[in-house]
Amino acid sequence: MKKLSIAIIALAALFLAPLVLAGCGPSSSAAPTSHVGTWKADGFEANVTADAIEINIVGDDSKSLYWKGSFHEGSDVVKSHADREALDASMLGSQDADKNFAVDDDQISFEMSMMGTTKTIHLKKA
Repeated sequence: MKKLSIAIIALAALFLAPLVLAGCGPSSSAAPTSHVGTWKADGFEANVTADAIEINIVGDDSKSLYWKGSFHEGSDVVKSHADREALDASMLGSQDADKNFAVDDDQISFEMSMMGTTKTIHLKKA
């Protein structure tokens, strides 16, 4: 009877050990995704640095500044404060004082308004 009890305990330990040890592995939380780099959408190109974003409206042989401002990651929505001096000098520069950017791993989205029309732009990593 004693041998049977030891065998059952040993067998149970063999089956339960992988389940118990699975919780001891590396943490599943990944490092936050950095959005630093170049992002593109039809007619738009953005450059994101550690603390700023610049978005240009681009054509075949032209580009014009649309947005330049702060960009501090840390949540799903980044509130950017405009660089008014740079935007005021651009013909197509946004008149907004602030702009919200929705960010996730593979996309940065923002709304732009021009001449009474608002459109959501979805930038993808270049």
